[in-house]
Amino acid sequence: PKLYGLDTLDRSKCIYVVEGPIDSMFIPNAVATAGGDLVSSIGSLDKSNLVIVYDNEPRSKETYKKLDKAIMQGYSVCIWPENLEHKDINDMVLNGMTVSDIRLFIKSNIYSGLAGLLQLQKWRKI
Repeated sequence: PKLYGLDTLDRSKCIYVVEGPIDSMFIPNAVATAGGDLVSSIGSLDKSNLVIVYDNEPRSKETYKKLDKAIMQGYSVCIWPENLEHKDINDMVLNGMTVSDIRLFIKSNIYSGLAGLLQLQKWRKI
């Protein structure tokens, strides 16, 4: 699979799947895909132990479709809160957020199933 960070992954813990290798360096037990479609890249990993973390792009139709696809396929996803202005994890770090703050944001905003679809509709600003 085209995943960055597999060599340091602990499969017994929650695995965070992010879009970029730089983003993955800030989150413990994270991998990054070599493309924007995270779901298609992680087939070899246990779905029950994953959290999909796309960039914070509520006006992007593509990101919305990818999140919707992940939820419909039974994955847990991070849907960023409305008051978060930063585009991705790297941007959050560059703007002074600590790794602990970012991890708390992610853990507090994990959704799946019908709750995920409802939260996705609230997040969407298209």
